[in-house]
Amino acid sequence: MLHDLRLSHGQHIFQLDTLLLSTSFILILEVKNIVGTLFFDTDFHQLIRTQDDQEEAFPDPHLQIRRQQQQLKMWLTKHKLPDIPIESLVVIGNSQSIVRTTSNRILPRVIRRESIPFKIKELEKNYRINRHSDKDIKRAIRLLKRMHTPQERSVLTQFQLTIEEIKRGVLCPRCNYLPLRRIPAMWHCLACNQKTRTAHIDALKDYSLLISETITSAEARAFFRDKR
Repeated sequence: MLHDLRLSHGQHIFQLDTLLLSTSFILILEVKNIVGTLFFDTDFHQLIRTQDDQEEAFPDPHLQIRRQQQQLKMWLTKHKLPDIPIESLVVIGNSQSIVRTTSNRILPRVIRRESIPFKIKELEKNYRINRHSDKDIKRAIRLLKRMHTPQERSVLTQFQLTIEEIKRGVLCPRCNYLPLRRIPAMWHCLACNQKTRTAHIDALKDYSLLISETITSAEARAFFRDKR
């Protein structure tokens, strides 16, 4: 079982919440931890969440798992892995959510978290024939792990900060005073009188981690608070 798998297909990356591999089938689980009353609108292909008398629309998870099936199948073919049946399910992760739909057609593909073991047993009965060996599956798992593309998370987004909230300037390596003053070929600390030539390197590293991996001269001067 693999979690949070991100695979590249052409110029695009598709993400799988949970991927379960066996010698007879592959199962994609798309988990939705959405609180409220969940209405699967099959006419307009959307998921509508109602909570506190407020409605909010989400993309149709049923279409999402169908697309994931197609993408994974093409990915496996591209990497010359053996053909194997692929199933997919939408998992309602919050036990307090109420599920409704306009059509019973999608109900077999939408389950609650507690039903996962029973659904797997059901699929095992449907796919009794081992299409591949343990060796084949292990090779597929190794390739999936190797080709996984970790998501680059923005620190600012993660902590709900804006660029304007970042303290700018070059930090003193001795006393952490901010900002250092630029003098000819040097950075000068007004607090401890430390002088250094390379204090801006750490500031550039901070900029690359917090804001961008590229920087212009004007952006560098603004970030360093260099008024030359």
